[in-house]
Amino acid sequence: MEQPKLENIPVKLSEDESLNLRCYFPVPPPLTWQIWQTMADGFKRISLFATMPAAYICFHIDTTPLTPRMKARDVLKHNYKEIHGNLSNLKFIGYCNITHSGTRMSMINAARALGKPSHWDYWLVIRPGELGWNEALLDNPFIRGAQMLCIENAEEMLNAYVGKVSFFCETPFPSSRPWHEFELYMRIELHRQFL
Repeated sequence: MEQPKLENIPVKLSEDESLNLRCYFPVPPPLTWQIWQTMADGFKRISLFATMPAAYICFHIDTTPLTPRMKARDVLKHNYKEIHGNLSNLKFIGYCNITHSGTRMSMINAARALGKPSHWDYWLVIRPGELGWNEALLDNPFIRGAQMLCIENAEEMLNAYVGKVSFFCETPFPSSRPWHEFELYMRIELHRQFL
């Protein structure tokens, strides 16, 4: 079956999305983010993302309307390559206000494994093999997707691998509200080993 036709269209972010991008994924001037929306077959919104060379930040991804089904990492690959030419310099992948329940729970469990409270207002860093890593991976399609993106595109990505993952939990006020109301953000940093 033929893959869906994906098209990237430049768009503007809402005020909240723009604030989140500036707060959680800041860049020094003169660098600026390009904002795009991915449409499938001309009318189905699949993703909303910001990008610049070396970075891709996802605000929204929903591949369920695609027939045949595509994985989110394939949409990321398509988008990044269409705008930047190839994956060789992709270094950061970010996700804003994560709603996927499994990913949210994996982030909370990773924090607990590190002895942190179930909410925190700073970037919590976890590296492969360290305490909290297994919890961070469990039911987290974003980290696993980044790992598979690196494996499936090893040559083009210059043998990149997931070297560090950072989570941020924006605690609502009052902080006694349930964890599913917290805004969660994730940064995945890709590393490369050059011989």
